[in-house]
Amino acid sequence: MSKYIHDRCWSARQLTVYYPEHRYEYAVVSDEYYNRRKESQRTLYQWLPVIIACQALFFRLPDVLLRVCDSLFGYGSSKIVGLVRGYKSLSAIDRTALARELANYFNVIFASRTLKKIGILAIVIIFVKFLFFANALTQLILLDGYLSPTNETSYGQHIVDGIISRNYSEIDPSPAFPRQVYCYVNLHRFIPNLNHTLQCSVPVNEFNEQICFFIWVWLLVVCVAAALSLIVFIIKGFVPTFRER
Repeated sequence: MSKYIHDRCWSARQLTVYYPEHRYEYAVVSDEYYNRRKESQRTLYQWLPVIIACQALFFRLPDVLLRVCDSLFGYGSSKIVGLVRGYKSLSAIDRTALARELANYFNVIFASRTLKKIGILAIVIIFVKFLFFANALTQLILLDGYLSPTNETSYGQHIVDGIISRNYSEIDPSPAFPRQVYCYVNLHRFIPNLNHTLQCSVPVNEFNEQICFFIWVWLLVVCVAAALSLIVFIIKGFVPTFRER
């Protein structure tokens, strides 16, 4: 019976955050009874691998777009990176030979492609950098709203305040990853059915929340890095002095 209840809690698709009068909130596996009394719903923790996979896919798509456009309008950035790898460790003679090889390569590229096409690539790079920033910012906003406890404006601020106060016992867990879940179970028997509200412990959610907190911090870093990269590239591309250099 214990295993059945735990499997039911784990396999449930949604839970209800229930607020009984004069009591603290608690998570209940959704069913017809509690759906009539619900105030909000959260997707349960089983979807975390799918969410992380989708996040990785969305970060991969701008890179795929850049590689496709580079082959159409550009001059093979990946090939040039491969050629100049280890340049500083080469001797003077090898450096000269490498410079001549690069010069011949650029001569072929610029002879076969107009400056207009290469200019299009610069615009594509700006667009791709913007996609990285917009992607990271959108994921950060969605993840923050998904993790934030009730009446908290930011999940990150909630965690930082708890760490600064050094009273870790008062840091409320995210409602997306409850440690305890109540299951409303109807046991079917030959005698009249019995209804029970049973409590399930989900200790793995402690680790799931830490994973999401790390992703939250990483997305914040990516937002700042992508924004700075976009601004620097625009300055280098449109200010005449930097463009000529």
